[in-house]
Amino acid sequence: LANAKYMRDKLRAMGFNVGKGEGTAIVPIYTGRRGVDDMANNMATIGICIALLKRGVFVNPFLTPGVPPRGQLLRTSYMATHKQDHLDLALRAFEEVGKEFGLIS
Repeated sequence: LANAKYMRDKLRAMGFNVGKGEGTAIVPIYTGRRGVDDMANNMATIGICIALLKRGVFVNPFLTPGVPPRGQLLRTSYMATHKQDHLDLALRAFEEVGKEFGLIS
């Protein structure tokens, strides 16, 4: 849970929408945008997932109709066996990809 809290706090500080949840090893990163149709949000979420994978970070995409409209997200999860350098590598990838796809500035 300490690793998830670290990631949640850092991702929020970067400007990602990680929801309000606390106390769980799962940290969602919401990718759906208002004013964008669900097919475009789905495709962007898949693109983000691929860009992260190319940087060594695996995430699970959740797309409509499996989530509500504009509710697309990346499901990330953290374990006690993740070391600090793993987390920091992931944060660098999230920052790069988040800026590339306009999720953060």
